[in-house]
Amino acid sequence: MKLGIRLLLRWRPVWGLALILLILGGIRLYAIATAGTRIDPALKQAMIQTSSFPRLIVRLDFTPEDFHIKYLQQFGMIGGVQGSRVVLLNVKSVDISRLGEIYWIRRVELPESSP
Repeated sequence: MKLGIRLLLRWRPVWGLALILLILGGIRLYAIATAGTRIDPALKQAMIQTSSFPRLIVRLDFTPEDFHIKYLQQFGMIGGVQGSRVVLLNVKSVDISRLGEIYWIRRVELPESSP
């Protein structure tokens, strides 16, 4: 039994790398599994009928920093930032599904459904 434990302890870097990959994979799986809850039901319905949206609201749980703004630019043009809300312009339906997979986004919605 002692020999088996010693053999396993020799591979600490491999176990550490495996743990890091497991954590990163878990975050990605969580984001994919909860993507549907981040997209507003009215927006989901509208996605069936249209392929592009001139204006969307992306809500976050925090005030976005430069990194978040630059990251969101790959999905559409930034129309402005108001507190924890980012206005995205000219967003394609395909990109809305990808937005839902980003774990730090709380909600993606149409401007009419936001207060």
